[in-house]
Amino acid sequence: MYVKPDVNPTLSMFCHSFTGITQSQVDDGVSLKDCLESHGKWLIENNLFHDGSSSSYVYLTSEDWDLKTCLPKQLDYHGEVVANHFKRWINVKKKYSKFYSKFYDERKRPGMVY
Repeated sequence: MYVKPDVNPTLSMFCHSFTGITQSQVDDGVSLKDCLESHGKWLIENNLFHDGSSSSYVYLTSEDWDLKTCLPKQLDYHGEVVANHFKRWINVKKKYSKFYSKFYDERKRPGMVY
């Protein structure tokens, strides 16, 4: 599911190159509100969110920016607040770096693009 941007609906070349997302995918996207509602329903249907608790899962990201900066700014723009379950995540890139820094020279870590 792709979110259709409401502020800058035209995809930049940087964004396309970085993510592989196309303009037609963005144009066919849904609003942020609809996406978050669908995601919430999916969490409930899959027994991942119950009694107001999200302790049975955590989001994985490749950077902190998505859930630390981007989502809060978008929700603030729409007068909404960040749900608690979006305030916990694991930055896979950081965990990978921390783990492999024990074994490899900083400049020679295998397989992770920076």
